[in-house]
Amino acid sequence: YYNNQNNHGRNRKLMETAIQFVTGRRLEEDENIDDGNNYDDGNNYDDGYNYNNDNNDDNGIDYQSNIGIGDITLLIGISTVCCGVICSLALLLLLHFSKILIQTALIFNILVSILATIAAFMAGSPFGGITFAIITIFMIYYAKVMWSRIPFAATNLKTSVTSVQKNGGLSFIAYGSLLILFGWSVWWSVAFVASLYVTGGCSADGVCENDINGWIAFGFFVSYFWTHQVIKYTLHVTVAGAVGTWWFTPLEAASCCSRAVRDSFLRAITLSFGSICFGSLIVAIVQATKEALRNLRDNGDSVLLCMAECILGCIETLIECFNNWAFVFVGLYGYNFLDAGRNVVTLFKSRGWDTIITDHLVSSVLYLVSIGVGLLTGIIASLVAHSQGMIFGNDSGSLAIPFLIGLVIGFVLTSVMMSVVASAVNTIIVCYAEAPNEFQTNHPQLSNEMRAAWREAWPVDFKY
Repeated sequence: YYNNQNNHGRNRKLMETAIQFVTGRRLEEDENIDDGNNYDDGNNYDDGYNYNNDNNDDNGIDYQSNIGIGDITLLIGISTVCCGVICSLALLLLLHFSKILIQTALIFNILVSILATIAAFMAGSPFGGITFAIITIFMIYYAKVMWSRIPFAATNLKTSVTSVQKNGGLSFIAYGSLLILFGWSVWWSVAFVASLYVTGGCSADGVCENDINGWIAFGFFVSYFWTHQVIKYTLHVTVAGAVGTWWFTPLEAASCCSRAVRDSFLRAITLSFGSICFGSLIVAIVQATKEALRNLRDNGDSVLLCMAECILGCIETLIECFNNWAFVFVGLYGYNFLDAGRNVVTLFKSRGWDTIITDHLVSSVLYLVSIGVGLLTGIIASLVAHSQGMIFGNDSGSLAIPFLIGLVIGFVLTSVMMSVVASAVNTIIVCYAEAPNEFQTNHPQLSNEMRAAWREAWPVDFKY
């Protein structure tokens, strides 16, 4: 079209418009476009179109972004700092208002389920509405049964937060683990894609001569999930060791980077590392198998594959639940993985506390806190972006994008900190089952509160 000599007048207008749209500036009236052809024939072409573009659409929305690396860095930095402050305040709330927060978490879950039920029916999905209605009924029943156990969960949570605050260095190890996991994910992704390209004889266009070797892909998935679990349980064992030291010898675990934190971390990455790797491998194999089944379902779904994936998901949940308690013993006493597992079963059966390990009241409130901190961080990020005049695309993007950045940063960082608290909760339960007298000696006030709460929740099973 450009080479058509009869259209050179309109061509200049089109090129002016294109250059103006891309570069954000207009050509001067006397600026010429010289490509070796003379297009000046004295004709004036006016087809009624307005080719002037000021980077605004008909609604006056500005799509030009003024964001640079410095702005993104500033936004991430402020979001991170604000998240740290809000997360610290959240720990104080957990310490002083744990009972109210647990009650709020139970009610919040029920309300969300009710809203999901209403939304499903309004969207014209009776099956989804009935499903959510059944879930709502079960959640109401669960809240009714667990309501009497809230004082126990609240006291347990309060004790756990106290132990974590006394050993604040655990947070540095937790966030360091997050950085290692991020680096591993990037490295693994590059290696995985490159290996598939090489073994499949793929070209730069993504066309492969050979089929992807399923065993190679499975091995890569095992390696990824295995490393992920090792990093996760290394932190878990470290927290268990530090909290155990606080329980038995509080003077060695009374500062941010106390001896308890250092020694627990060193034991986790040396003496207990074999047990961590062994227990993590079991979960990794199940997760990799489930991922393989999911890929098979994408290629050709079937009821059997769906059932197999569901069964593997249940097995994965059970194994992870067992590992959480077994690795507490690994961190506390340095047992190997198999001995730790046997001690877990023996301990709770002998105490008659089998039902205690099924409670998830604490995990619900920790998840709710993570969401709350993420939302607050997102709001702060939006306010910062607005005050600094940061423009992310159109008007909607100017608010939504910084909010999402703050939300993700707040939720992820808080979830990491809450995982430390969750590990401390499991450790406190095991320690109280193993050595309640030491707790009474070293922390009498917390011990009295926990005795009263546990006796109220389990008057028959409580034997102290």
